[in-house]
Parts: sequence; C-alpha cells; structure tokens
Amino acid sequence: MKANTLMYHDVTPQGEWDSSGFSGPDAALYKLDCDQFQEHISAIAAAVERPPLTATELLGGELNTTPFLLTFDDGGRSAYTN
Repeated sequence: MKANTLMYHDVTPQGEWDSSGFSGPDAALYKLDCDQFQEHISAIAAAVERPPLTATELLGGELNTTPFLLTFDDGGRSAYTN
C-alpha cells in the first residue's frame, strides 16, 4: 500500500519537554507543544477530504485515494496525557 505518513515523537505542554519521560535537549528537538500539535491537526483536517479511519478500517476497505497516516513514535507518557 502506498501512503503519505507523518510521524510524531512527543506532544507536551509548552516548556515541559521532560514531562513525557524522554528527557534532555536531544529528545526535545522532536517534540511539539500542545498548541503546535493542534495547529498541525487543524491544517490536516482542512486539507483532507475524508474523516479519519482506524487502522482496522483502513486495511479492510477499498480506497480510491492514497491514505494519509499519523503515527506516534516511542510511546512516552504524552501518548496518554495529551
């Protein structure tokens, strides 16, 4: 399957980069604050033509367009809290 994919690492409150469990300046390079992430989601929602699907729905259906996927790497605490 061909797909367009954006991978996110962590979403944390502004300035609370270490709150996700991945600390330090190197890890902070890959983090967005909650407002930045909301801006990304709003821009994506405005650009796509169909509502979101789960992975199960995606694999079980017939697509007329290339899917657009959001993925999250590492699974820090922010996956549950933000």
